[in-house]
Amino acid sequence: MTKQKTIRDRLREIVLELRKWPMCLVIAWGGVTLLYLQFGLAASGAVYSFFHPKLDESPWATSTEAFVQDWAVIVVVTAILAGVFKILGISFRSAGIVHPVNRRTMGWVLLGGLMAFGASQIKNGLTVAIDRISPETAYKYQPQFEGDAAGGLFLNVLSAGVQEELPLVPGIIMLMLFARVKPWMAIVLAMLARLSFHLYYGPNAIPGFLIWAFLIILIWRIAPTVWGLVLGHTFNNAVSAFNLTNPEAFELVEPVAIILAVIAAVVMLWVGFQGWQLLRRRGVFKSETFPTRQELFSSAAEVSDPLPETDHGDRWWPDAPESVHAELTGRRQRA
Repeated sequence: MTKQKTIRDRLREIVLELRKWPMCLVIAWGGVTLLYLQFGLAASGAVYSFFHPKLDESPWATSTEAFVQDWAVIVVVTAILAGVFKILGISFRSAGIVHPVNRRTMGWVLLGGLMAFGASQIKNGLTVAIDRISPETAYKYQPQFEGDAAGGLFLNVLSAGVQEELPLVPGIIMLMLFARVKPWMAIVLAMLARLSFHLYYGPNAIPGFLIWAFLIILIWRIAPTVWGLVLGHTFNNAVSAFNLTNPEAFELVEPVAIILAVIAAVVMLWVGFQGWQLLRRRGVFKSETFPTRQELFSSAAEVSDPLPETDHGDRWWPDAPESVHAELTGRRQRA
């Protein structure tokens, strides 16, 4: 006697059919467009400030209303992104979004956070060096934070980690790879997307921000989780906000901050270089290692389970993050 299908089973079958449907390319590009639109208003404001900077005003939001609006957008876009990932069969684990909570994962969150903080310090150091070479094109914002503005600044900058890292790293890149964009092009577009709404820092900051954007993506490929990026971004913004709103108090802890920044930058450079060499040897950035769309969907259609536990991220990237960090930590012999 045939088991009667439940509503959940029918929905799973519909999702599988959508994966085989050519319109999934449109769905993927729709997701990419949505993510770009999320930062469209901020990018347009940043472009205007690039050509017409107001250095005596804060380029960062300082109101609680902006904080609430940002989080409303984060929740909506994240929910839509999760739905698109589910329809297309993109693994949340391969994207580094969902992982079991254990000591190993938490260790990589802390290391990824330290590396992300180090990447920010490399960006800041490069910008300072360029400012010294070309002071006439340096943008030095000196806003005055009065009343609740300081608290509002902290609220807004601390939300930037979640607001930027999830959409701009696994979000845009995984969707573009699914839509058959070459790996190097997906990385470049993700870097430009991040730069677009940071242009208010001025022309001297452009090289640093591009390098920072690339290092963030590199950390994501080395570590098994994206949450280290969120942690490092949030911590860096908290340090910067503290310096802006209370410079006298910051002077007391500045030596500790400098030592931590140097350690983080060294860790970023050393682990990043090792990871880059390993990823290159494994051909992660070569498009010819990608499966064809026919291979991808025919293999999914032949299985009995309507929604097999596939890991599309492992297929779109030739190797999973777990194998990369396992080799970096010496837990398995090199190939």
